[in-house]
Amino acid sequence: MSDPATTTPRRALVLVDVQNDYDGGNLAIQHPPFPDSVVNVAHAMDAAAAAGIKVVVVKQMAPETSPIFAKGSHGGELHPEIARRGRDHYVEKMLPSAFTGTDLEEWLRANAIDTITVVGYMTHN
Repeated sequence: MSDPATTTPRRALVLVDVQNDYDGGNLAIQHPPFPDSVVNVAHAMDAAAAAGIKVVVVKQMAPETSPIFAKGSHGGELHPEIARRGRDHYVEKMLPSAFTGTDLEEWLRANAIDTITVVGYMTHN
């Protein structure tokens, strides 16, 4: 018989770039409508938290002079639906990949996470 501790997936929900620039800003999401999709992302966060699944929030950052995701700008901030919810880890990235130049891989390994679900925007990176 297998040991449940070694066969039960160790999961994390990774939210990518759920920021104000996608909500009518310089990179406004058109389809599906942003108000609908951000509610679904928030529901995923709530469900993960209720199930004891760790939540990681990833935020794209750019220099203060950038037209998108500028540091310190409203567009660069997390959407309020995401910002007001709890998270287990927070990652700021400067490049499209959430792994390049961040501690995401190290954190996932340190927490023995072997299964992730990715939600948000530009998740193909």
